[in-house]
Amino acid sequence: MRGEHATTGGAAAAVERSTMRNGQRLPQRSDVHPHAATATPTRRGTSVRLAAATASLVLTLALAACGGPAGPGGPTDPSTTTYLLLDNAGQRSVSVMSSAGALADLTFEANVSLGDGVRPCGMAIGPSGRLFVTDFDGARVLVIDLDGLLDGDASSAARVATITAPGLQEPCGLAFDASGSLWIADRRGSMLPDAFVANQLLQFDASAVAGATGAVELTPVRSIEPLHGTTDTGPDALLESRWITWLGFDDDDRLWFTDVWQASVNRIDAPGTLPLGLVTDVEPDMQLTNPPGSLIMRNPASLAFDATGNVYVGNVGDARALRFVVSRLPSDGRTTVEPDAILTFPISLAASPIAGPRAVTLDAEGALWAAGTNRGLYRVVAPADEDGDVTPGVDTEWTSAGFTDGATFVWTTRTTP
Repeated sequence: MRGEHATTGGAAAAVERSTMRNGQRLPQRSDVHPHAATATPTRRGTSVRLAAATASLVLTLALAACGGPAGPGGPTDPSTTTYLLLDNAGQRSVSVMSSAGALADLTFEANVSLGDGVRPCGMAIGPSGRLFVTDFDGARVLVIDLDGLLDGDASSAARVATITAPGLQEPCGLAFDASGSLWIADRRGSMLPDAFVANQLLQFDASAVAGATGAVELTPVRSIEPLHGTTDTGPDALLESRWITWLGFDDDDRLWFTDVWQASVNRIDAPGTLPLGLVTDVEPDMQLTNPPGSLIMRNPASLAFDATGNVYVGNVGDARALRFVVSRLPSDGRTTVEPDAILTFPISLAASPIAGPRAVTLDAEGALWAAGTNRGLYRVVAPADEDGDVTPGVDTEWTSAGFTDGATFVWTTRTTP
């Protein structure tokens, strides 16, 4: 991996070691559910139409979510799972949904508005338990009190902080690394093919982010520009970055990101060893693309990692999610490894050419969740055993959410007093 060092900045502070869950990183705690080592415990009172529950599971879907307890199993059922579904097109709100278990259907609970003028694009729970939402149009990151959101308020009154950064233009995907540093994917105006500019992956100091209150401007300690402007068109040449919407980390703290325009999944193995400041033309250590003449991976928009070494790829404009064995994706540049399985969801492209299982994740029980831009949410109980057409254990459509630019799932367990 190569890069040209342009400027320097401060070093990122190290905080509590955390582990990976589905593209977002959450801190390890001693008081979380035994089956979810990545959990972030938080306090919770009474939320919108939802009573407090013990050991409730939170799943953040960006198309999608994160949440608190309730649902058909009753507010004290320990198996009850609550989801927050992030809608960034129509309602621009968070839909609260709940489920009583792995085979139970979903129940819609409430919508919580993010406020006028907000166009959310990505969402994650930070190490401190606060909710981070990127505002694509506002070029900022909203830091929201999770209890306040679950109590029905995600507007300015519930915002703990608003983070801006010099030059930040179109923030979308976001994630936390093992040190607690916040990383944001900035598309920087790359909306049209004739206007592609270098995307940036921005790293912000962990302590500065954790201590952010009010309106604060933070300068990234590291700004990575993946390869851009290359003229090499050979079959083995790395593709330049064009439209990055999702980023996340695996258990080895390797940085992964998807490029929907280039139909590629990329990995930078040691982003923390790159120079501080702006680093340009960084070559991914691994770049997974389509084989010649193939469109198996049409518009990769999100990734999810299971506990057995598989990575699932969510797509836009295609009803299929792909499963790859991570160990078969070597750190040697561009690769065209065939998927180990193709999971075809019951999603019709007739109503929308951009439908598909855009946002994917795996929950505490190992079930694969896929949220589609067709306003469908699907759950596959044993995804590692699937290949071909799948019959989801849950097939739910909602009417209060719309299309999304974000594609991030985060789940965690938390205890309540």
